[in-house]
Amino acid sequence: MVHNRNGREDLAISLSYNNASTYNLVAMLEQNSEEYQRMDECALSDDDDDSSPSDEPEYSYPTCVQSRFDDMIHITYTYSYYGSGGKCTGRENVKHVIIDPATLGS
Repeated sequence: MVHNRNGREDLAISLSYNNASTYNLVAMLEQNSEEYQRMDECALSDDDDDSSPSDEPEYSYPTCVQSRFDDMIHITYTYSYYGSGGKCTGRENVKHVIIDPATLGS
């Protein structure tokens, strides 16, 4: 299972070894407490309540499938922070990660 652990600021992989009764964390895809500087075009005006010039990243909408051809795990998810991709709203970027299941915990 691919999921967020603390809001949308990280993204984790957990596996179940007991038919989904419990899950164990086996890997972190994203774990980043760094804040990203907003691009000038996305800076908020002085009239806005949030005058912070930076934002934490957001990782959302993970999807996971395992290929029947090579057993590799394919994970896609959106990631964003203000100004990523030259836009001021999130979710315009998609990551595709390929993981060998043999590298995950046992």
